[in-house]
Amino acid sequence: MTEAQKLIEDVEADGVQLTIEGDAQLAVEGLPEQVQKWLQVVRENKQGVLAALGAKSEAAPETGNAPTGVGSTGAALVPLPDIETAPGVYLVCDVAELEAIERLRLTGTTLTQGSWSDRAWAEDLRGRTVAIIDRAREFAELALKALRGAAKQTFVVDLPADSVAAWVEQGGDRNELMRLTREAVERSQAESQTLEEILKGNAVAMYCDEISQTLWLVADQEDAVKLGERRGVVYTAPEIRLVASIDDPEWVRAAHVFKDKFNAEMKPPDRACGGSEGQEK
Repeated sequence: MTEAQKLIEDVEADGVQLTIEGDAQLAVEGLPEQVQKWLQVVRENKQGVLAALGAKSEAAPETGNAPTGVGSTGAALVPLPDIETAPGVYLVCDVAELEAIERLRLTGTTLTQGSWSDRAWAEDLRGRTVAIIDRAREFAELALKALRGAAKQTFVVDLPADSVAAWVEQGGDRNELMRLTREAVERSQAESQTLEEILKGNAVAMYCDEISQTLWLVADQEDAVKLGERRGVVYTAPEIRLVASIDDPEWVRAAHVFKDKFNAEMKPPDRACGGSEGQEK
């Protein structure tokens, strides 16, 4: 076991999760006091931790009928119509399932090569609503993770059969699948949590190489105060939404520079016009 692997084991045993997000960014998630305890040593060993996490992900066995073994750069989906023609898509585990979807005159896709753990394929579904059919949940979790931030909406449709093909043979038809899909959408909306609910009581630390800083994500101002870090590097859920609404990366960078310089809390223009909300410490 390498030092980085031992560090990951110790950190996770303490209730802190280490994950790779986006372009080789390391996310540290857990209770604020536990995150602070481990953040410095994780940062000092960042490259080794990233390598160990990457190796761990590649070594994880995949189940089900998902195509594998082509290599992490080769993941590709069956081609789809343009998004205006088919904004909604069924995602299934293999070609046999896709053929069953197409017999119902519905739009679907699956991998033609590569692995579900390779997120490259998710770009082909950017902006679409994706209904995942996977009764055994053999690839759904990998698909949901890969589609996060790419798809407009994702949810899992539960069929009363082991596969789409078997369900169709048992009499399942297009109208029934559409009904089950609507139920899945309603269930997903009822179960969905707000960003505040997900983050409440926790803090996520992300080190950004571009600005050489650790940024903190928390639920609200109360948690920001409890965290005890400079307000200029702490983003609450409302601030995260505000930054996400800015299309130009340069404006995002400029907003952060201003927030950091003045140790400020970011608020929408209609709330910020009354004066500075920053608090100097």
